[in-house]
Amino acid sequence: MGMTRAERVALHTNQKRIQLSGNMPNEKSLVEGKPQYRETFKGLYQYVKYNNEVYSQLLTKDTRTLQEEINDTVNNITVNEITISGTLDVSSGGTGLATIADGAVMLGSGTSAVTPLAVTTNGAILIGDGTTDPTTYNAFSSSTGTLNVGAGGTGQTTVTDFKNVLDDETWTFANNVTATGRAIVDDTTDATSKTDGSLQTDGGLSVAKAIYNGTAATLAADSGVVTIGSTTAATFSAAGLLNVNNATEATSTTDGSLQTDGGLSVVKDAIFGNDVKLLTDASVFSMGVGSDFTITHDNSDGGTIAGRPVTITSGSAATWSTSAGNLTVDAAAAVLVLDGHTGITLDASNSGNIEINVTAADDILIGNDAVAQDILIGNAAATQVDLTAILVDINGGSSGVTIDGDVNINSYALTNSDPYTVSIKPNNSTQHMTMGLADKQNNYSMLGIFSAAAAAISGVSADDWSWDT
Repeated sequence: MGMTRAERVALHTNQKRIQLSGNMPNEKSLVEGKPQYRETFKGLYQYVKYNNEVYSQLLTKDTRTLQEEINDTVNNITVNEITISGTLDVSSGGTGLATIADGAVMLGSGTSAVTPLAVTTNGAILIGDGTTDPTTYNAFSSSTGTLNVGAGGTGQTTVTDFKNVLDDETWTFANNVTATGRAIVDDTTDATSKTDGSLQTDGGLSVAKAIYNGTAATLAADSGVVTIGSTTAATFSAAGLLNVNNATEATSTTDGSLQTDGGLSVVKDAIFGNDVKLLTDASVFSMGVGSDFTITHDNSDGGTIAGRPVTITSGSAATWSTSAGNLTVDAAAAVLVLDGHTGITLDASNSGNIEINVTAADDILIGNDAVAQDILIGNAAATQVDLTAILVDINGGSSGVTIDGDVNINSYALTNSDPYTVSIKPNNSTQHMTMGLADKQNNYSMLGIFSAAAAAISGVSADDWSWDT
């Protein structure tokens, strides 16, 4: 039977002798009522024998209370071996199991027997969720290896090149990633959407300096506007609309708000709010699918308009003039037609003559195909009309020819013996009257009158003519 608390206190108070020994005393070496003492790593122990049983306690300094000494004595009990028949339940401090697999981890199950977790694989650790049983997670390459990249490690025993860390791995970062050097992605996967390229971000991308792109780039594919510049930015909309808001005037091929070193191809209309200039010499402005109509610079200070045909139509009065030199209208391959719907005026308003010239083999025809009632040749400011030519043929057709006023017929090339004739005949008839004239020292004289059919010319006889000699 063990000592009561009062007996242990009395024994402690009435101890008479202290014996020190290097070995732990037992019931044979102890004498009842005579305690022995031993120094241990925990401190000084007292051993006593009572009713052939050994009792011990850890002695404390006299500053401690008796209650503290008793509690310390109870808490520091050394048990070398306990043999239990059967299993020790969890409620009694056991596991409820007779055997446990080597390397197994125990999982609590309340008052029921503990649950052994299967032996984990090499490099695996236990991960709990705070509610259910923990599970294993392959965090390390082995029990002595490195922390896997998927578990937040580098997968490397040492890191000398960050490229080695990224090769063939997928990384997920919850917070900011900061690199003082360059970040290089060697993966060559091309991007065909916002989720399949070698470098992806679910948010925006902020870049402080230049961006260089080696191949195609698709911007604002879903929505939004791509902005280039600041206060007068150029913008590209998701619909493909380009706005250049910079208002710099173009004075050369290199200083406008929109520049290109090559050509500019536009499928639909182009509208310009101000001047349009072709700055190179011999430049050509072309129109039509086959460039049929052209305005070509002559490499100097003029130009040529070419087309088949060229029609110039003015909605009101128009002026075609030159500031210097002749105005030449040349119908090189056909007839020059001047069609005035209410008349044609040839007017030398300043000075000079109006000349109508043809080659020696051709005639000057006035009213040849005319349907007008009269063809009038007159000079309101002078007393005569001078028709000078090798041959002047005035053909009045069936309506005849009316000449008002005096008629002077001059031959500037005749000599005293050269004849000059004037023939008067109806149209499409051999019936005519011929007058022969000769120059006698610049005085005209009548030489004779001949009529091939004088009787056919009604009312005409020699007596009807008077002549100046």
